[in-house]
Amino acid sequence: FSEFLSKNSLVYPPLFSSDDEHLLIQHYCQSLNQESPLSQPRSPAQILISLESEERGELERILADLEEENRNLQAEYDRLKQQHDHKGLSPLPSPPEMMPVSPQSPRDAELIAEAKLLRQHKGRLEARMQILEDHNKQLESQLHRLRQLLEQASPQAFSEISVE
Repeated sequence: FSEFLSKNSLVYPPLFSSDDEHLLIQHYCQSLNQESPLSQPRSPAQILISLESEERGELERILADLEEENRNLQAEYDRLKQQHDHKGLSPLPSPPEMMPVSPQSPRDAELIAEAKLLRQHKGRLEARMQILEDHNKQLESQLHRLRQLLEQASPQAFSEISVE
């Protein structure tokens, strides 16, 4: 480079003296020697690895914080559930049942109302079926008594007919 500059000095004015050039090269070499490959990534893969390790550490911290918060919330839920149970109130719903209602809630409400009506109708039908079964048992009992009376009356009727 210095030879090139000296030969073409008429065309290009010298940018650096040879001493300046040597100082720049020396400074560059020192900076390369002082930097370790781990502290200054040179390739895109090394940059990705360093970013991934930083992100991994940050994600692990976030995960640990969330796990701690989950433990605290679970402990608070258990404590509130115990207080609720000690007061003799109806049991609390489990956490999944306490989830917010979905955007399809009007349709879900219709389905729930229809299911409730069907359960009520089923209950009425079962009650009617029980009444009919009880009535059938009573009729069978009456039929059984009538047959017994008929069997008792039949020998007497035959004996009266044979006596005449």
